[in-house]
Amino acid sequence: MNIWNKIINLIFPINCLYCNKENTYICNNCLQKLKQEILPNQSHVLSYKNHKQLIHLLKYKNIQSLKVPLGILLNEYFKKNIDPNKQYILIPIPLHKKRLKVRGFNQTQLIAQEVTKLNKNIQINTSLKRKIHTKQQVKLKKQKRLQNAHNIFYINDISLRNKNIILFDDVKTTGATLNSAKQEIKKLRPKTIKVISFLK
Repeated sequence: MNIWNKIINLIFPINCLYCNKENTYICNNCLQKLKQEILPNQSHVLSYKNHKQLIHLLKYKNIQSLKVPLGILLNEYFKKNIDPNKQYILIPIPLHKKRLKVRGFNQTQLIAQEVTKLNKNIQINTSLKRKIHTKQQVKLKKQKRLQNAHNIFYINDISLRNKNIILFDDVKTTGATLNSAKQEIKKLRPKTIKVISFLK
């Protein structure tokens, strides 16, 4: 660790979000405990109520190092919830190019990329695009969220036909965004579509 990093860590110390162990956002012991919370037959990895800080820090505080443990947790979810004998295409929900330019990264895609390093049965596909720049869902009430997410995606990738698709978002609230994306992907006639989120 260089002198500059030492100064930064002194001013803004890095501690485990769950036990305060130094120099890590999620220590190995807490990571193992989080794995135990991941259950089969669920449409999400962890609960939003108990773990919203994981996505919040990655998404709004630019703590991109969190992509690694979150990728490990997503892979743990797949171990418990998908057929290990099948191949899957993982499609992260995209940001509109205007929001991507401001934020600099798509947190959902970062997590998805990490899990493909750990699971040979999963490949990432980023052909799903947003055609409309909408307000952030978190700022809207339920009915407005449904309207805000209507018909906002497009995809034109015939290679997805007859494939097993996993559609992935960071947070699910009403499910409007995921459902809108699912309806667009269904036009390509994939074999299956599984819809999941990291938090719900």
